[in-house]
Amino acid sequence: MKLHRRTFMALALATGLCAPQVASADDGTIKIGVLATFQGAFTVLGEDSLRGAMTAVD
Repeated sequence: MKLHRRTFMALALATGLCAPQVASADDGTIKIGVLATFQGAFTVLGEDSLRGAMTAVD
């Protein structure tokens, strides 16, 4: 199936209009999620991911 430029632009516009809008004036807490494992063989990788996220926040 060949996707023409006009069709692509229409789909992009429709997706943008249907996407939920985020309130930019909200002064509340910003939550950041980190998907990491802290059990089993991959515990070291999970701890590294958490440390990396904490460093990025600081």
